[in-house]
Amino acid sequence: MKMLYNVRNYFFAMLAFFVPTLLANTYYIDDNGRSIDGYYNWGIDGRPLAERIMKSIMFSRDVVDIFPLNIFLSCLILALAFSVLRLFLEKGESISKWSFPIPLLIAFNIFYIEPSYYRFDSITISLAIALSVVSSVYYLKAKWDFLVTAIATASVLSLYQTSINILMLLCVANAVFLAVKQENILSVLKSLAIKGVAVALGSAIYFAVILPYYVLTTHGADHPGVNLASAVSNLSKNFSLILSIISSYASPKHGYTYMSLVFCLAIASSLFLAWKGRHKGIISYAFIILSPIVCLCLMLGVSLALDQVLYSPRVYISFGAMAYFCFAIFYICLPRNAKYLSLICLPFLTYPTVLNYAYGNAMKSQDARNIQTLTEIAEAISFSEKKVKVIFNGDYPYSAVTKNTLDSFPELARLIPNYFTNWWWSFQYMKRNGHAYDFPAGQDANYAVSALNMCADSTIKKGNDFTAYLKNDYALIDFTNSICSK
Repeated sequence: MKMLYNVRNYFFAMLAFFVPTLLANTYYIDDNGRSIDGYYNWGIDGRPLAERIMKSIMFSRDVVDIFPLNIFLSCLILALAFSVLRLFLEKGESISKWSFPIPLLIAFNIFYIEPSYYRFDSITISLAIALSVVSSVYYLKAKWDFLVTAIATASVLSLYQTSINILMLLCVANAVFLAVKQENILSVLKSLAIKGVAVALGSAIYFAVILPYYVLTTHGADHPGVNLASAVSNLSKNFSLILSIISSYASPKHGYTYMSLVFCLAIASSLFLAWKGRHKGIISYAFIILSPIVCLCLMLGVSLALDQVLYSPRVYISFGAMAYFCFAIFYICLPRNAKYLSLICLPFLTYPTVLNYAYGNAMKSQDARNIQTLTEIAEAISFSEKKVKVIFNGDYPYSAVTKNTLDSFPELARLIPNYFTNWWWSFQYMKRNGHAYDFPAGQDANYAVSALNMCADSTIKKGNDFTAYLKNDYALIDFTNSICSK
């Protein structure tokens, strides 16, 4: 019964967080292609289980838009996982109402906000998080724990690769919580070692068998790999850069400060718990004290070894697991009559909630502004009966609501897709909205000016925010209104 109450409460908490996603009702990047062409194509990105699950949900050869069902399923999946995690956090004690907010830290952050707006990816990414959470707890006997964790590891990597950082981090975090509550530290470390070997085995199966079978070509800068020759040298270089990226998303002005304060809270808590349990021996003492540093490294995890650091927030989705560890270990420190002090985590839940609501309204407003701009472009280049190759130059116009939102929350700038630039998804966006143009891959404004000489003898049309240069089957859309004035 407690489990059902937990699931219900977490479901409604997640649903409240998803309200702006529901109201915005927008298509995010890849959604523009999948919603009109019906392809899956997660397998070629090394996510074959994601593709298999979506095919099962669709009951169809082609993927179809089932929004907002994806939101409700994501809420339920995460609610189940958070309920399991909370019960484990309170293992051996009666459940306190003050522990309820702590697991929500895993999802209430900008790093989960971005994937939650994908209509087709949100289910499988949420499932990857949930599977990481559930398989990190210590409930099963050794042989079953090993088997389940190994399968879960390969599954998580096949759903969304960087979610494996959540699994590794929470395996250590939950082992620390066990070490605090149990006297036999060797038993805890044995359980952790079993999980560690299982994670290694599951990862080996994925990288040696699953990945080569499905991924037959390279995907460029947005899907970097790991070069074993440079992996070690990348560790220190990537460590500081990734922390800088994460802090800029957490808060552009005060990200390092906030992260440092929370990390110091975890260190102070671990020192207190280690001292309190010093009678258990030096191994227990060292394990608990070092745990914040280990978890911090695992938060970055596989990203540390990449040839090229990624800037998308969703890549660092394990930030929420680190926040959970920091406040959970503080919660364990507190005596029963002072558990309410764990509510100091509430600002770290309310800020992302406000951020998400602002983002949802900005996305909805920007979509309306994009449609207006696209309509003007279509009218400007309606001269040709053939498919026109469109080249963009300059910054596209923000809506007034989006401008105001970005002034207050500049960290959201990377989460507002630019559909008037020279990339594939611009043309899928325009196609979804009824305007099919050819994508001139590899051709930009410099090509239009120098090779096509579009400034010399083009038909020129003016829009509210751009100047259109039209020549043969090409159209140059210049948002600077000055490309031919240089």
